[in-house]
Amino acid sequence: MTFTVLYPNVLRDVLIRFAQTGLVHARWTDRILDETFGNLARDRPDIPTAKLDKLRELMNAAVPDCLVTGYEKLIPALKWYTEPVRGDAEAAEPRADHHAEGDE
Repeated sequence: MTFTVLYPNVLRDVLIRFAQTGLVHARWTDRILDETFGNLARDRPDIPTAKLDKLRELMNAAVPDCLVTGYEKLIPALKWYTEPVRGDAEAAEPRADHHAEGDE
């Protein structure tokens, strides 16, 4: 799973700008960023690694409290969480037997 809102420049920019105005609370993890920037490096070998590293740094600096940490121990307790099939970071998928409360 590619985190499509962080991958394209325009969507990433819009998310960060909305977060800076308080319209949304943008949050991501290092695992999400690792996947996003890994995909960018693979798909766009013309972008130097140093430039991608700087972009990651600027993203984290642009949105206060954006980087979520300490969540790993909570994952097994999530009823709807399943491990990613291809090893994609954070690719939590609702199980087929999961229903929202009152949705039976």
